[in-house]
Amino acid sequence: MLAISTRTLFLNAGLANFAIVPVSLFFTNEAITREDPFFDAKGCALIVLWGVVYIATSGVAETSPLLCLAFTLEKAIYVIHYLRTASVHRRRALAGKATLRRTLAALFFATYGVADALFGVGFAVTGWRALMRGASV
Repeated sequence: MLAISTRTLFLNAGLANFAIVPVSLFFTNEAITREDPFFDAKGCALIVLWGVVYIATSGVAETSPLLCLAFTLEKAIYVIHYLRTASVHRRRALAGKATLRRTLAALFFATYGVADALFGVGFAVTGWRALMRGASV
């Protein structure tokens, strides 16, 4: 079984969210927005903000089950969106001329849901362990 510290989990989740910056070409990649308005410049900025929050709370998350629940629910929203739109994104990614913007968009749409699911499970496990240790909600 893979064992990582809570701090490492939350730091990696934050850093993973920062990946939207280069992928979105600093929030200017219209191929992402055109493909899915959920990820317009504001949406991408909010993803970065969530990353900042994961990093900022990495030292206290294992004592705060409600915080972990909030993070788990946030990740669930993205995973559900991913599952509902993944087949459409795959079809569109294969059509048309390959450009840097389209390639980055295709890479993002192929991976974000899997990463969010893994981090969401990690957040849920962290929250569950906090509850089992008697952390207050």
